[in-house]
Amino acid sequence: MTEAAALKTSDKVIVGEIISTERHPDAEKLTVCTVNVGQEEPLQIICGASNVALELRCRWPCTGQNCLVVKR
Repeated sequence: MTEAAALKTSDKVIVGEIISTERHPDAEKLTVCTVNVGQEEPLQIICGASNVALELRCRWPCTGQNCLVVKR
């Protein structure tokens, strides 16, 4: 099974792994995360969770389900 196939859990929810983080330049409580969701390119996602960390895996709704993709 490929890594991309291992990350996909259903047609509506996938598991994404955070591969890099940095503080948001304009907001103290936000983090800019680069997330591997099993696609060709990782996604850049803005996160407000206080426990965000490298290699953390989390559920992620597929496109069109109340998510904001900043950059592909």
